[in-house]
Amino acid sequence: MCAARTERTLVNLLTPIIADAAFKAFAKGLDAGHRTIATGSVGSSISLVSIALSKQIKRPVLIVCAHLDEAEDIYAEICAVQPNMGVVFPALELAPVWH
Repeated sequence: MCAARTERTLVNLLTPIIADAAFKAFAKGLDAGHRTIATGSVGSSISLVSIALSKQIKRPVLIVCAHLDEAEDIYAEICAVQPNMGVVFPALELAPVWH
């Protein structure tokens, strides 16, 4: 019961983000095919905005992180709100080398 209530509460955090005028303009630009970059988000807002954006534009969202631990933190936050929604790719230095 607590897990379901917590998941509903976390999903409810997306409502004010989706209703925000700046967010709507951002999503509209992506839908129109414009190259769009979001900067300035910190902490869990990265995860929440990314989830809201994916729901709004009905497409995957790519988050590029400088550090693997940051990517893993964002992945965990995304999965807490929307299970099975995220994927973490290996760090470039761990990727196979193609010659």
